Amino acid sequence: MGQVFHPLETRLGKLPSKSQGKWLDWYLAHPTHPLLSQLLGLPNEETPDQAKITSLFQQQKSFSELVSQLGVDFERLRCGYDGNNSRPSRRYPPMFETHPYLRRDGSEARSAVFQAKSPEGSNEPALPNEPWFSETSARKRLVGFIAKRELEEDVPTWWKSSGLEWPSVVEGDRYKASTVESWVKRFEKHIFEKHLSAEYYPEGVKARQVSEARSRREIADSVVPHSTPASGFVAFIYADGNNMGGYIRRKIQSPQQYQQFSQDVFKATEGAVYKALKQLKPRRYKPDTSSSRKNKKETWLYPFEVVAVGGDDVMLVVPADAALSVAETLGNDFERLLG
Repeated sequence: MGQVFHPLETRLGKLPSKSQGKWLDWYLAHPTHPLLSQLLGLPNEETPDQAKITSLFQQQKSFSELVSQLGVDFERLRCGYDGNNSRPSRRYPPMFETHPYLRRDGSEARSAVFQAKSPEGSNEPALPNEPWFSETSARKRLVGFIAKRELEEDVPTWWKSSGLEWPSVVEGDRYKASTVESWVKRFEKHIFEKHLSAEYYPEGVKARQVSEARSRREIADSVVPHSTPASGFVAFIYADGNNMGGYIRRKIQSPQQYQQFSQDVFKATEGAVYKALKQLKPRRYKPDTSSSRKNKKETWLYPFEVVAVGGDDVMLVVPADAALSVAETLGNDFERLLG
């Protein structure tokens, strides 16, 4: 869903002919109206003068008003309103079938289309527990394999036997290595570009010897060399900037400022994440029988997973023993870089 706006509205916000809200003349004529404090964000007991009313009104009337309107429209669409009818429609959000006799996949309760079974004549399963996949979950699993570099060059047997096609990702029996780049790969590049390899990697360990964690269990069971045993627990760290929406409404007035602010925030967020993760040096991990790793020898791995980095939002999975330190560094460095 979108809207058509006049070019002038990218500078002055919604024009009176298209807005049902109050305009400056109404604000100036009703300085004591009870709605004034809510519309302008004032304390209830304050009665502003005309200069302050004008300043606050001008602060609201900018490109941010268009963004806010589109955000409201998006939320209404998710709740079932299609923009024309007054009653919610069952079309939004999408409704998945719930027939009780259908086979479901193992993670999202969608209708399964195939099972990742072991090849004929082989005693080795294609995947642990031979899970059922919907088309969606199968594609997600394949991208996860590629991103975490679990594959050599050939696509896994379970994908080839599924009958699914994905020309932009898979060519014949091989996948395109440039399809997706994981956050761990980006972290590696950051270490090399900043010449921090000698500081980050343990003595005698090269980057090519360190692999990505394939599950939360591997992160939980990873061990710092010459230290106490692993705790067996992980911590989820979720970080979000304080009052970013309020700052944008007050300070960001044009599309160009939105673009620059977005780039600045992402740069600060990414930099803070990298600095926080540098504390988590590679750890040792010994695969057990339930591990999907074919090689059961002890190996080095990056003891974290970057679930998401977007705007001012961050979600990380780290060993529980390092959670407080990582969270503190992340928050402090984000404020320093963005301040």
